[in-house]
Amino acid sequence: MTARNEIKLIKQEALLSEIEIQERIIQSYEKAVYENIGQVLSLVKMQVSSIDLEKAIESKAKLKNSGKLIGHAIQDLRYMTTQPGVNEIMEKGFASAIEHELDRVNRLKICNTNFKSTGHFLKLNKEKELLVFSILQELILDILAPSVRKLALKLQSSKHAINVRLFHYNKAGNFLVKDLLLKHVKLNERLKSIKAELTTESYPGKGIIFIAIKI
Repeated sequence: MTARNEIKLIKQEALLSEIEIQERIIQSYEKAVYENIGQVLSLVKMQVSSIDLEKAIESKAKLKNSGKLIGHAIQDLRYMTTQPGVNEIMEKGFASAIEHELDRVNRLKICNTNFKSTGHFLKLNKEKELLVFSILQELILDILAPSVRKLALKLQSSKHAINVRLFHYNKAGNFLVKDLLLKHVKLNERLKSIKAELTTESYPGKGIIFIAIKI
């Protein structure tokens, strides 16, 4: 493949990635509304409907707890409606964007997350930034989040490469990330388009994904 064709392919993949990034964000918000906020409001409804006005102390406690639950639901909704779009998230670079994404995943109670970065991160061109972020977002939301209880992502940067280590701690039993990756054709194509190498290691109840990206 010629250099010109490689650039064209990266630009095409970046455009598709931008759409998919936004779709994943919207889908995770929809899931949060249904699973978190929906459940909280259903619990409030049950508590309110079970109030016996003749039992003042018990009724007061239920109303107080219902008020707290509604407050949490309002906070979650406010957080979702004030979140920036893809372009705003990516302005500071993919490292900041992925930290924001992990914080969002944690706040929406999808799973517990942790982020750490070392080294000086050089800003890549827009297309490559989008592709790197799209790859990491797909790994987190589509592949790992449904099956893990905790994620810890570590970024290490130098003048020549960016190394990503994604530690996952499974909810129950074991699963092989390698097998799950085979189903995600686009992710593998995008790894190739930016000349990134992905390897995995699996242990009882946990595992590590390594991604090496040449700058």
